[in-house]
Amino acid sequence: MKNVFVFNSIVKTLPAFLVAARTANFSKASSILGIPKKTLNRYISKLETYLEVTLFIRQRNQLYLTLEGEKLFSATSSSLGHIITTLHELSQSQQSECLKIGCPQELFSWLTYRLKSLQQLLPNIEIELITHESNRRYDKSDMDIAFAFGMGKWQGVESYLLFEEEVFPVCSPEFAKKHDLLGDTITPEQLINVPLVDGNWSVGRNWQGWFANFNLACTNGYEKRIQTSSYLMSLEMAKQGHGIALAWSEVFQPELYDGLLVEIPKLRLKSNVGYHMILQPENPFSEIAKKWWRLII
Repeated sequence: MKNVFVFNSIVKTLPAFLVAARTANFSKASSILGIPKKTLNRYISKLETYLEVTLFIRQRNQLYLTLEGEKLFSATSSSLGHIITTLHELSQSQQSECLKIGCPQELFSWLTYRLKSLQQLLPNIEIELITHESNRRYDKSDMDIAFAFGMGKWQGVESYLLFEEEVFPVCSPEFAKKHDLLGDTITPEQLINVPLVDGNWSVGRNWQGWFANFNLACTNGYEKRIQTSSYLMSLEMAKQGHGIALAWSEVFQPELYDGLLVEIPKLRLKSNVGYHMILQPENPFSEIAKKWWRLII
């Protein structure tokens, strides 16, 4: 068994690995972490030495996750978020007033850009963010505000639409070039035989449902598809060039701006469902939450 003290020091390198995997670039990652690039390289090398595997393939300024790297990324991206939430819960003062917000993992980037306006409405209130599944049931003992995906009809609560969802195909720039998907005249038929990245979510958000809207049946590309268990993982696989993934309107925007994924144009489908803010009418934060909703839509 490896020395427990060595293991403890390795755990400290995991946040650095996670940021490097998300940005696919050591320079960007070191800037986000606020540490020198040499230090970040040392952290990753230390982690690779401990695990006795290669986590990244380094090509010029770009990083590509190996199979082992993808496994570690999948584990750390969900586990660290849960650890941070638990630490906040354990360290929270019993006397401090706290507003708890439940948010699906894929909506976190969208939410972080809009938290400042809530902090201005509640300058003296601690805000705690809790991740949950996008289609989970809202438990009033859990959260003061929850964001959820659906039709907007939940029993015993008030729901306020944030945005209706659009679903559209995305892939890495290199994949688009390789499969001749860069033009403005791409048709759904051209995607049928291309490798796809899919997920085990509702029909309206997966490839089978997307093709059905065009009266098409999935064939070769669907048979070759990679199945993932989370939306963020499917985007990560698309970024690495494994195939085309379906992105979900506003929750995809930060990835799009980074240039790591490109949208295949003019193939957007509008869904009849969307993301909603969910409130308990009797909750003390309910009225403030409604004011915030009017600011962010």
